Amino acid sequence: MSHLRWSCLLCLSTVLPMIVAADQAPPFTSEFLYEIGRHVYRWEMDETSVLRAGLDADFVIWSRDLNVNLDDHDASRYRELYLPQLQMLATLKKADYTIPEMGRHVLNRNYMLQKVERTETAPADTNAYQKITLNRKALVEYLFRTRAQRNYPDKTLLERLRLALRSAKSHTDTAPLAGPQTVYVAPISPVSNDLWVFHETRGWLIKFSSDFDIDNQACWDLVGVGVQVYDLDTDVVVSLDEVQGSHAFITRDWAARAVFNCIVLGCRIEVTPTPAANAPPLKN
Repeated sequence: MSHLRWSCLLCLSTVLPMIVAADQAPPFTSEFLYEIGRHVYRWEMDETSVLRAGLDADFVIWSRDLNVNLDDHDASRYRELYLPQLQMLATLKKADYTIPEMGRHVLNRNYMLQKVERTETAPADTNAYQKITLNRKALVEYLFRTRAQRNYPDKTLLERLRLALRSAKSHTDTAPLAGPQTVYVAPISPVSNDLWVFHETRGWLIKFSSDFDIDNQACWDLVGVGVQVYDLDTDVVVSLDEVQGSHAFITRDWAARAVFNCIVLGCRIEVTPTPAANAPPLKN
């Protein structure tokens, strides 16, 4: 097992089937929406977002449930949030399904963000949404107060991430590095099962993604975790329009944001490589 020396610093793509509006479930709590706001503040917003939001007394969120064509053993729920003042559209999922061949049930604690998109056009069917209003001043104060708040993966989860990365790269011609290596792990988001890591020695940004709660150890043995490695030398573009249809690239803005969250808000780890070990299964 790798030796990990911890030194904590002071310091979001799943393709969905066609969707239509469903009967509305009870609205999210203000506390949960604040957590959505904190994730968007940390991972999605920039100066232009603040300008778009303006100085309205209230911050408005549109919410609707979504119907998705699912398998017989899948009772997962989906919800869509539209943030008109930020011109952002978010899709969330609460996983709830059975794996019949294993006799196991996957159930997430809450809805988790699957994707956040910028959109200049509001949804056409405005009557399909519930309108939720948050006090703008209270929300801004919360975001400012918690902007550096962070929770890190524990040692067990970190080791599983390390083995998942090793398994993913074992099928490539990437040569192993000798000597100590430095990585930075971004904080875990309470509303997302994506986890970003900056491998400083390699110059890699690594995205770990999961359909289940990423800290749920039991599900790791059943489903595995997705791993996507972005080389900062070759896999960064100004706009994804340059590489339409490819998920192998990230934008320069996103790379900068991810590196910031990893280095400034993240946890620094020194890794001493050891011989390969068995890794958990990877999601196709």
